[in-house]
Amino acid sequence: MIKYKGWVINYDDFEPPYKIKDFFYILKNLLLELILIIPFIISLTILLLYNVFNVRKRKKKKFLLGTTPVVTLKLLKQIFEDEFDLDFFCYKDEYSIIKNIDIITIDKVVPIVSKYPYTIGKYFAFFWAICRYDVFILYFDGGFLERSVFVWRLEPFIYKVFKKKIVMFPYGADVWSVYGDGNMLRQYANAMSRKRYFLLDEKRRKRVVLWCRYADLVISFIDYIRFVPRADIITYGGQILKLDDYNYCFDDINGAVNIVHAANDEFRKGTYFINHTMKILEDKFDMIKYSCYVGLDRDNFVEVLKKSHIFIEQITYGFLSFSAVEAMLMGKVVILYLDDSLNDFYRYIDYEYYNEFFEKLPVVVVNRVNFIEKITSLIKNIDLVKELSIKSRKFSIDYVSDNIDVWRMILHSLNSNVKISQLILEQRKYDEI
Repeated sequence: MIKYKGWVINYDDFEPPYKIKDFFYILKNLLLELILIIPFIISLTILLLYNVFNVRKRKKKKFLLGTTPVVTLKLLKQIFEDEFDLDFFCYKDEYSIIKNIDIITIDKVVPIVSKYPYTIGKYFAFFWAICRYDVFILYFDGGFLERSVFVWRLEPFIYKVFKKKIVMFPYGADVWSVYGDGNMLRQYANAMSRKRYFLLDEKRRKRVVLWCRYADLVISFIDYIRFVPRADIITYGGQILKLDDYNYCFDDINGAVNIVHAANDEFRKGTYFINHTMKILEDKFDMIKYSCYVGLDRDNFVEVLKKSHIFIEQITYGFLSFSAVEAMLMGKVVILYLDDSLNDFYRYIDYEYYNEFFEKLPVVVVNRVNFIEKITSLIKNIDLVKELSIKSRKFSIDYVSDNIDVWRMILHSLNSNVKISQLILEQRKYDEI
């Protein structure tokens, strides 16, 4: 990125994002689908006949989570695997790595096609999953046939034919659109994070509508209701973490205040702006020690957080993110931007809970105008920093615990066919005792 006299040069290669190799990639996959379509239909028919005559039902339903290796559903398995029969599948466990959790990958399912996971491998994995699982909890880009040219349109319908339960769970990039986002900063940041981001936008929107049409349950978080036309359950964040993995770690402030910002790339969280303004503050205050990290894996991110006092999460998205909750669990003071209109929306749908939630949320809310002023005020009041640290820890534990309780009810409802409203009523009676 180059800025000159009010002109921002985002890309200077002056080349289109769509290359001739993309055309040949689509053509190759289309030819493969044409070759495999008849064997695909025959195999489905055989499986369907087997499913009709095999009337044996499991007492405990088997859940499949995936197939995109994003952290949230991995944590769902980690937290609830002792209570429910949960498996997490992804073709390659490439990112959001979590230790001490069993991940099923294509090489464990069908080793012979592990070198071609997204071409031939996806069909074998799909048939394997259809035979094995009762409930599919998927991200909107997590369908087994997602990387096909045409047959991805059939996947939700096939699950219904085989009487499988479908739960759809957005994580962000699987539903965000660069058209009419409503958050111009995020729209720009997503477009900037990859020059090719918009290329799948049309498919992304069609895919969301398709899955919403056939899913048994659609869960929406934060502002995803802008992109998901249906939401059976809606909540602000819904973040869950294994609380035993996060200890309070806030070192005494002896001269230097360690401030950290971390992001996957330099665009989506406002990193350019944050770095520029923090350089001004570092020059002004000797006690500020600022560090910025881009593209850290989970283990290194947690280690960086442990050594900090203050974590600057973002100034673009406008909501409490997963990484912000992680920082709060460790007692870090979190600085971020919150979208007032989004907060008001949640107050509208559940005023009793969310009015108190946002009033007590122990974070420092900033925007592009007051960023320097808010951090200056914080640095000059170390006692407030320590106070916010303690409040962050307590608030985040209660918040995550509440989310774990509701997730448990959702899984229990899917496993037993007892309505979640009934489970909530029973829990309320228990709480009143």
